[in-house]
Amino acid sequence: MFSLALSPATSAFASAQILPFSTGQSLGMTAARTSDQDDLEEDSKREHLGSSRGPAELSLQDCHLQTLSNEIVKLPLKVLILDGNELTELSSHVGELTDLQKLSVEKNKLRALPQSIGTLRALEYLNASHNSIRELPETFSWPQGLKFLYLSFNSLDTLPGPVQDLTLKELHIRHNPLKVDEKLRNIFLSLKANGCNINCDRAVGQQFTPPIVWEKTQRFFEDCP
Repeated sequence: MFSLALSPATSAFASAQILPFSTGQSLGMTAARTSDQDDLEEDSKREHLGSSRGPAELSLQDCHLQTLSNEIVKLPLKVLILDGNELTELSSHVGELTDLQKLSVEKNKLRALPQSIGTLRALEYLNASHNSIRELPETFSWPQGLKFLYLSFNSLDTLPGPVQDLTLKELHIRHNPLKVDEKLRNIFLSLKANGCNINCDRAVGQQFTPPIVWEKTQRFFEDCP
């Protein structure tokens, strides 16, 4: 982890100028060049961070954020980590992060997810565990490329039907007051038939034949460059 002096274009959304970045990827920032000194500083940045239009991965974990500025959509992010903050809602503008592959908003105070998440065509990993989400409407739009969905430790009593149309590899839905009715059965059985590994409470899994048992698999992005 390291700190970096930010250009005006990127400092607007960083509360108290806290921008912890992951060093696992090239996260270069491009500043406006107005003098030879600027050129030298920019060359120094590239030497340490690589060259790109902005950070590909941004972590604002445990920063006590209550809101997230819309300025963040100006960055070409592929990974956005907002875990451990105090967010009660996620701006619909997050749907403008068209290159986003991984979004984690675990351990916040979210009561819902924005419909605009469905426009994130590159999104494969969504973690919204440990929030206060009570309902996901039937009309909720899911990214069709989504592979890993984490919704554990919320207040969901059911899932929207369209979830069963996703080609998920993993669904984590533990510690929710799920009602095992015909709708939920159809969703789970459809996902299982398509090879999805479902991590649910044992009391829920035992109501299926054969019982749904979680099998640990390698977590997404562990091997990604």
